[in-house]
Amino acid sequence: MVKTKSLRINPYLLSIFLLVALIYSCREPNISADPSLMVEFHNARIGDEHGLIDTLLFDTILVDFGSVTKYFKVVNPHNEAINISTIQLMGGDNSQFRINVDGVAGNTATDVLIEPKDSIYVFAEVTIDPGDIDLPFIVEDSVQFNVNGNEQYIKLLAYGQNAHFHEGADTLAATTTTWIDDKPHVILGYVYIDTDKELNIQQGVNVHLHNGSSIVAQGNLNVYGTKDSIVTFSGTRLEYEYQDLTGQWGAIFLGRNTNPHLENFEIRNAIVGLSIGSDFIIETEDFSFENATNCTIKCGIIRNSLGPNLVSYLSNVKAENCLFYDSNQSIALVWGGEHQFDHCTVYSNAGRDPSVLVSNFFSYQATNNDSITNISTAVINATFNNSIIHGALEQELAYVTLDTLDQVKEDLNINFNYCLLKDTMMNAIPVYNNCIFNEDPMFANPNVQQGKDFRLLEISPCINKGTASEVTLDLSGLMRNDGMPDIGCYEFE
Repeated sequence: MVKTKSLRINPYLLSIFLLVALIYSCREPNISADPSLMVEFHNARIGDEHGLIDTLLFDTILVDFGSVTKYFKVVNPHNEAINISTIQLMGGDNSQFRINVDGVAGNTATDVLIEPKDSIYVFAEVTIDPGDIDLPFIVEDSVQFNVNGNEQYIKLLAYGQNAHFHEGADTLAATTTTWIDDKPHVILGYVYIDTDKELNIQQGVNVHLHNGSSIVAQGNLNVYGTKDSIVTFSGTRLEYEYQDLTGQWGAIFLGRNTNPHLENFEIRNAIVGLSIGSDFIIETEDFSFENATNCTIKCGIIRNSLGPNLVSYLSNVKAENCLFYDSNQSIALVWGGEHQFDHCTVYSNAGRDPSVLVSNFFSYQATNNDSITNISTAVINATFNNSIIHGALEQELAYVTLDTLDQVKEDLNINFNYCLLKDTMMNAIPVYNNCIFNEDPMFANPNVQQGKDFRLLEISPCINKGTASEVTLDLSGLMRNDGMPDIGCYEFE
C-alpha cells in the first residue's frame, strides 16, 4: 500500500506571499521617457521581424462606398514600456478616414501604454466623398503618434473614383443610350432596358453592380470592348480581397425577342453571369422558338459566379473565344435552342456540379397556380468545336432528359468536334469527332487564388489538335495556326 501525505501550507506564509504579489501587481510598469525610444509601424499581416511600413494603402474606392477595414501594428521593440501621449488623426472630424485604436473608436487617443516587446493595433476605414473629378484621385491623411517628445507619422492613402450612379429602378429613357469610358457606372438596384430601347456600352467602360443589383435587358444590350480596352462587369468592392468572391451582385438578364451582342468583356462575381432567354414580361408558358433570344458573345471572360456563368433558356447562343471558369456550373443549356461554342475554354476546380449541363426540358410553376408544376421540352442542338471542358470532377459533362434513349437522340443533338473533354462516362448521347479524353490540358497556372492563367504550356496535348475555322484570332488577339489551330480560347505562343 502506498502512503500519501497531504501538502500543508502555513496560512501565515501564504498571506505574506499573496500580499507581496498584490503589491508588485499594483506597481506601475517601468515606463521609459528616453527620447531615443520610439515605436515601429508594421504590416499586421506580416511577422514582427518584417514589414516595416510608413503608409497604409487602400485600393481604389468608389465614392460614397466605405472601404474594407485596414489595420497596422504599432510595435514597441524595446525592453521598457513606452507611453504614447497622443494618437490622433490629423484631419480630425473633417477627415474622410476613421480610426480605431486597439478596439476604441475615435480620432484621438491619449496615454496609450505599450508594454516591452508588445504591440497594439490601429484600424482604419475610409469613405470617399463625391466630387466633380472624373479621373481617379488621391485621398490622403495621416495618424500622428507623440512618443517621448517625438512626433511619428503613418500616412493613410486611398484612391477615389467618381462614377455615374444608377439608383433604384433606372429605366433608360432614350431609344438608344450609350455609355462611354468617362467614369465608371455604379448600379444600385437595376438598370432596365425596355423592349423598344437599346443600351450600347463602349470600350473601356467599367460597370459595378452593388449587392443584389442587376441589368435587365428586355431590349438589346450591346457591349463593344476591344482587345486593349475591355468592358468589365463586377461588384462595387474593388479591394483585392473581393476580386474572386462569388455572388456579389445579381445577373445580366437578356430577355426574349432580343439580339444582344457582347464582345471583349469580362463578367465576374455575380450570382449568375449571363442569364439568356429569361424574361420579366413574357410568361414562362409562352416561351417558344419564335420569341427566342439570339445572343452572340465573342472574346468574353465569365468567371467566379455563385451559380452558372452562363445559363440559356430556349435560346440561341453563338460563343467564340470565350473563357468560363470557377463557378458552381459554368454553362447550363436548358430547354432547347441552338448553341455553338467555338474555341472556348471551360474549367472549374471548385464546382459541385459538372462544368457543362445540357437538358431538353424545364420545370416551372404555373402562372396562376403555384401548386402546379409544368414541364416543357424542346429540341436542343449544342455543338462544341475546338474547345476544352475540364475541371476537378471525374465527370465534367452532364445530360438531363425525360426521354427514352431513342427519343433522346432526336431531342438532344450534342456534338463535340476536336475537343479536349473530362468525360469518363463516354455517354451514348453525344457524337464525338477527333476528341481527346481525360488528359490534363496543361494550363499555365489554373489553380492559384488570384491571377489564373489558362494559356497552354508547351507540353499541352491541345497544341495543333484543332481544326481550321473562321476564328482566326485567339482571346488575346494572337493569330491562330491556319491549318492546325490549338484547342481552347488561347493559341500557344
